[in-house]
Parts: sequence; C-alpha cells; structure tokens
Amino acid sequence: MLKKYQPEKSFLPSAWSKPDDKKSKSSIVRKGIYLVVFCVALFAGYFAYDMSQAKRMAADACIGAIQGMPLEDFLSKFPVKDYRIVRGNDYVMIVPKKGMGRNYCKVSHDGEKITGSKAGFND
Repeated sequence: MLKKYQPEKSFLPSAWSKPDDKKSKSSIVRKGIYLVVFCVALFAGYFAYDMSQAKRMAADACIGAIQGMPLEDFLSKFPVKDYRIVRGNDYVMIVPKKGMGRNYCKVSHDGEKITGSKAGFND
C-alpha cells in the first residue's frame, strides 16, 4: 500500500508550528490603536452633535423674535444656564452656551420693541 506523503514538522516554517509571544504583543498594540480611533470618533461625533444643537438653539431664538414684541418678554424666555445674552445699544445678541459660542441670534430693537432678528455664525 502506498502512504500519502506528509511533510515532516521540521520542514514547516516556525510560524506554523508554534505561536510566538509577538502575536500577543501585536494584539495588544492593535487593540490600543482601535481604542484610540474609537475615542477620536466618539469625540468627533459628540462635537458634531453639540454644534448642531447650538445651531438649532440660535435659529429657534431668531424664529421666536417677532417684530413688535416687547424685548423684555422675549428675553425672559431664555434661561441663564443655556444662553448668554450680550446687550448693545440697539441690539441684543443671544448666544447658546453649547457649540463653543459660535452660533448667535442678533435681535435689533428700538429700546422697547423688537425691530428684527438675524442668525449668524462666528468663525
């Protein structure tokens, strides 16, 4: 009877015959890299979400500014913990605290009543 030829273990490369410690070290490095990439992606996702929230908050503030509405009634709608209110002579800027203060709503007034509003983005 003929036997099937099977190569001896001595002819196989050493990587096939026994696992090395290098595999476990590279596995740890790979997991570390994946963890860093995951953290960066998570931070970028949160940053994008925060910026979109700020944009929406500023736009909602401008939508609520109706021409002829008393200014103090309008400003009483914005809680201090969520918005920063910057007063000028003929305008009031409403800046959401989210989004690094880059979005704003500029409300023009005559001292008592609102005359107009405009949303903007500081770059």
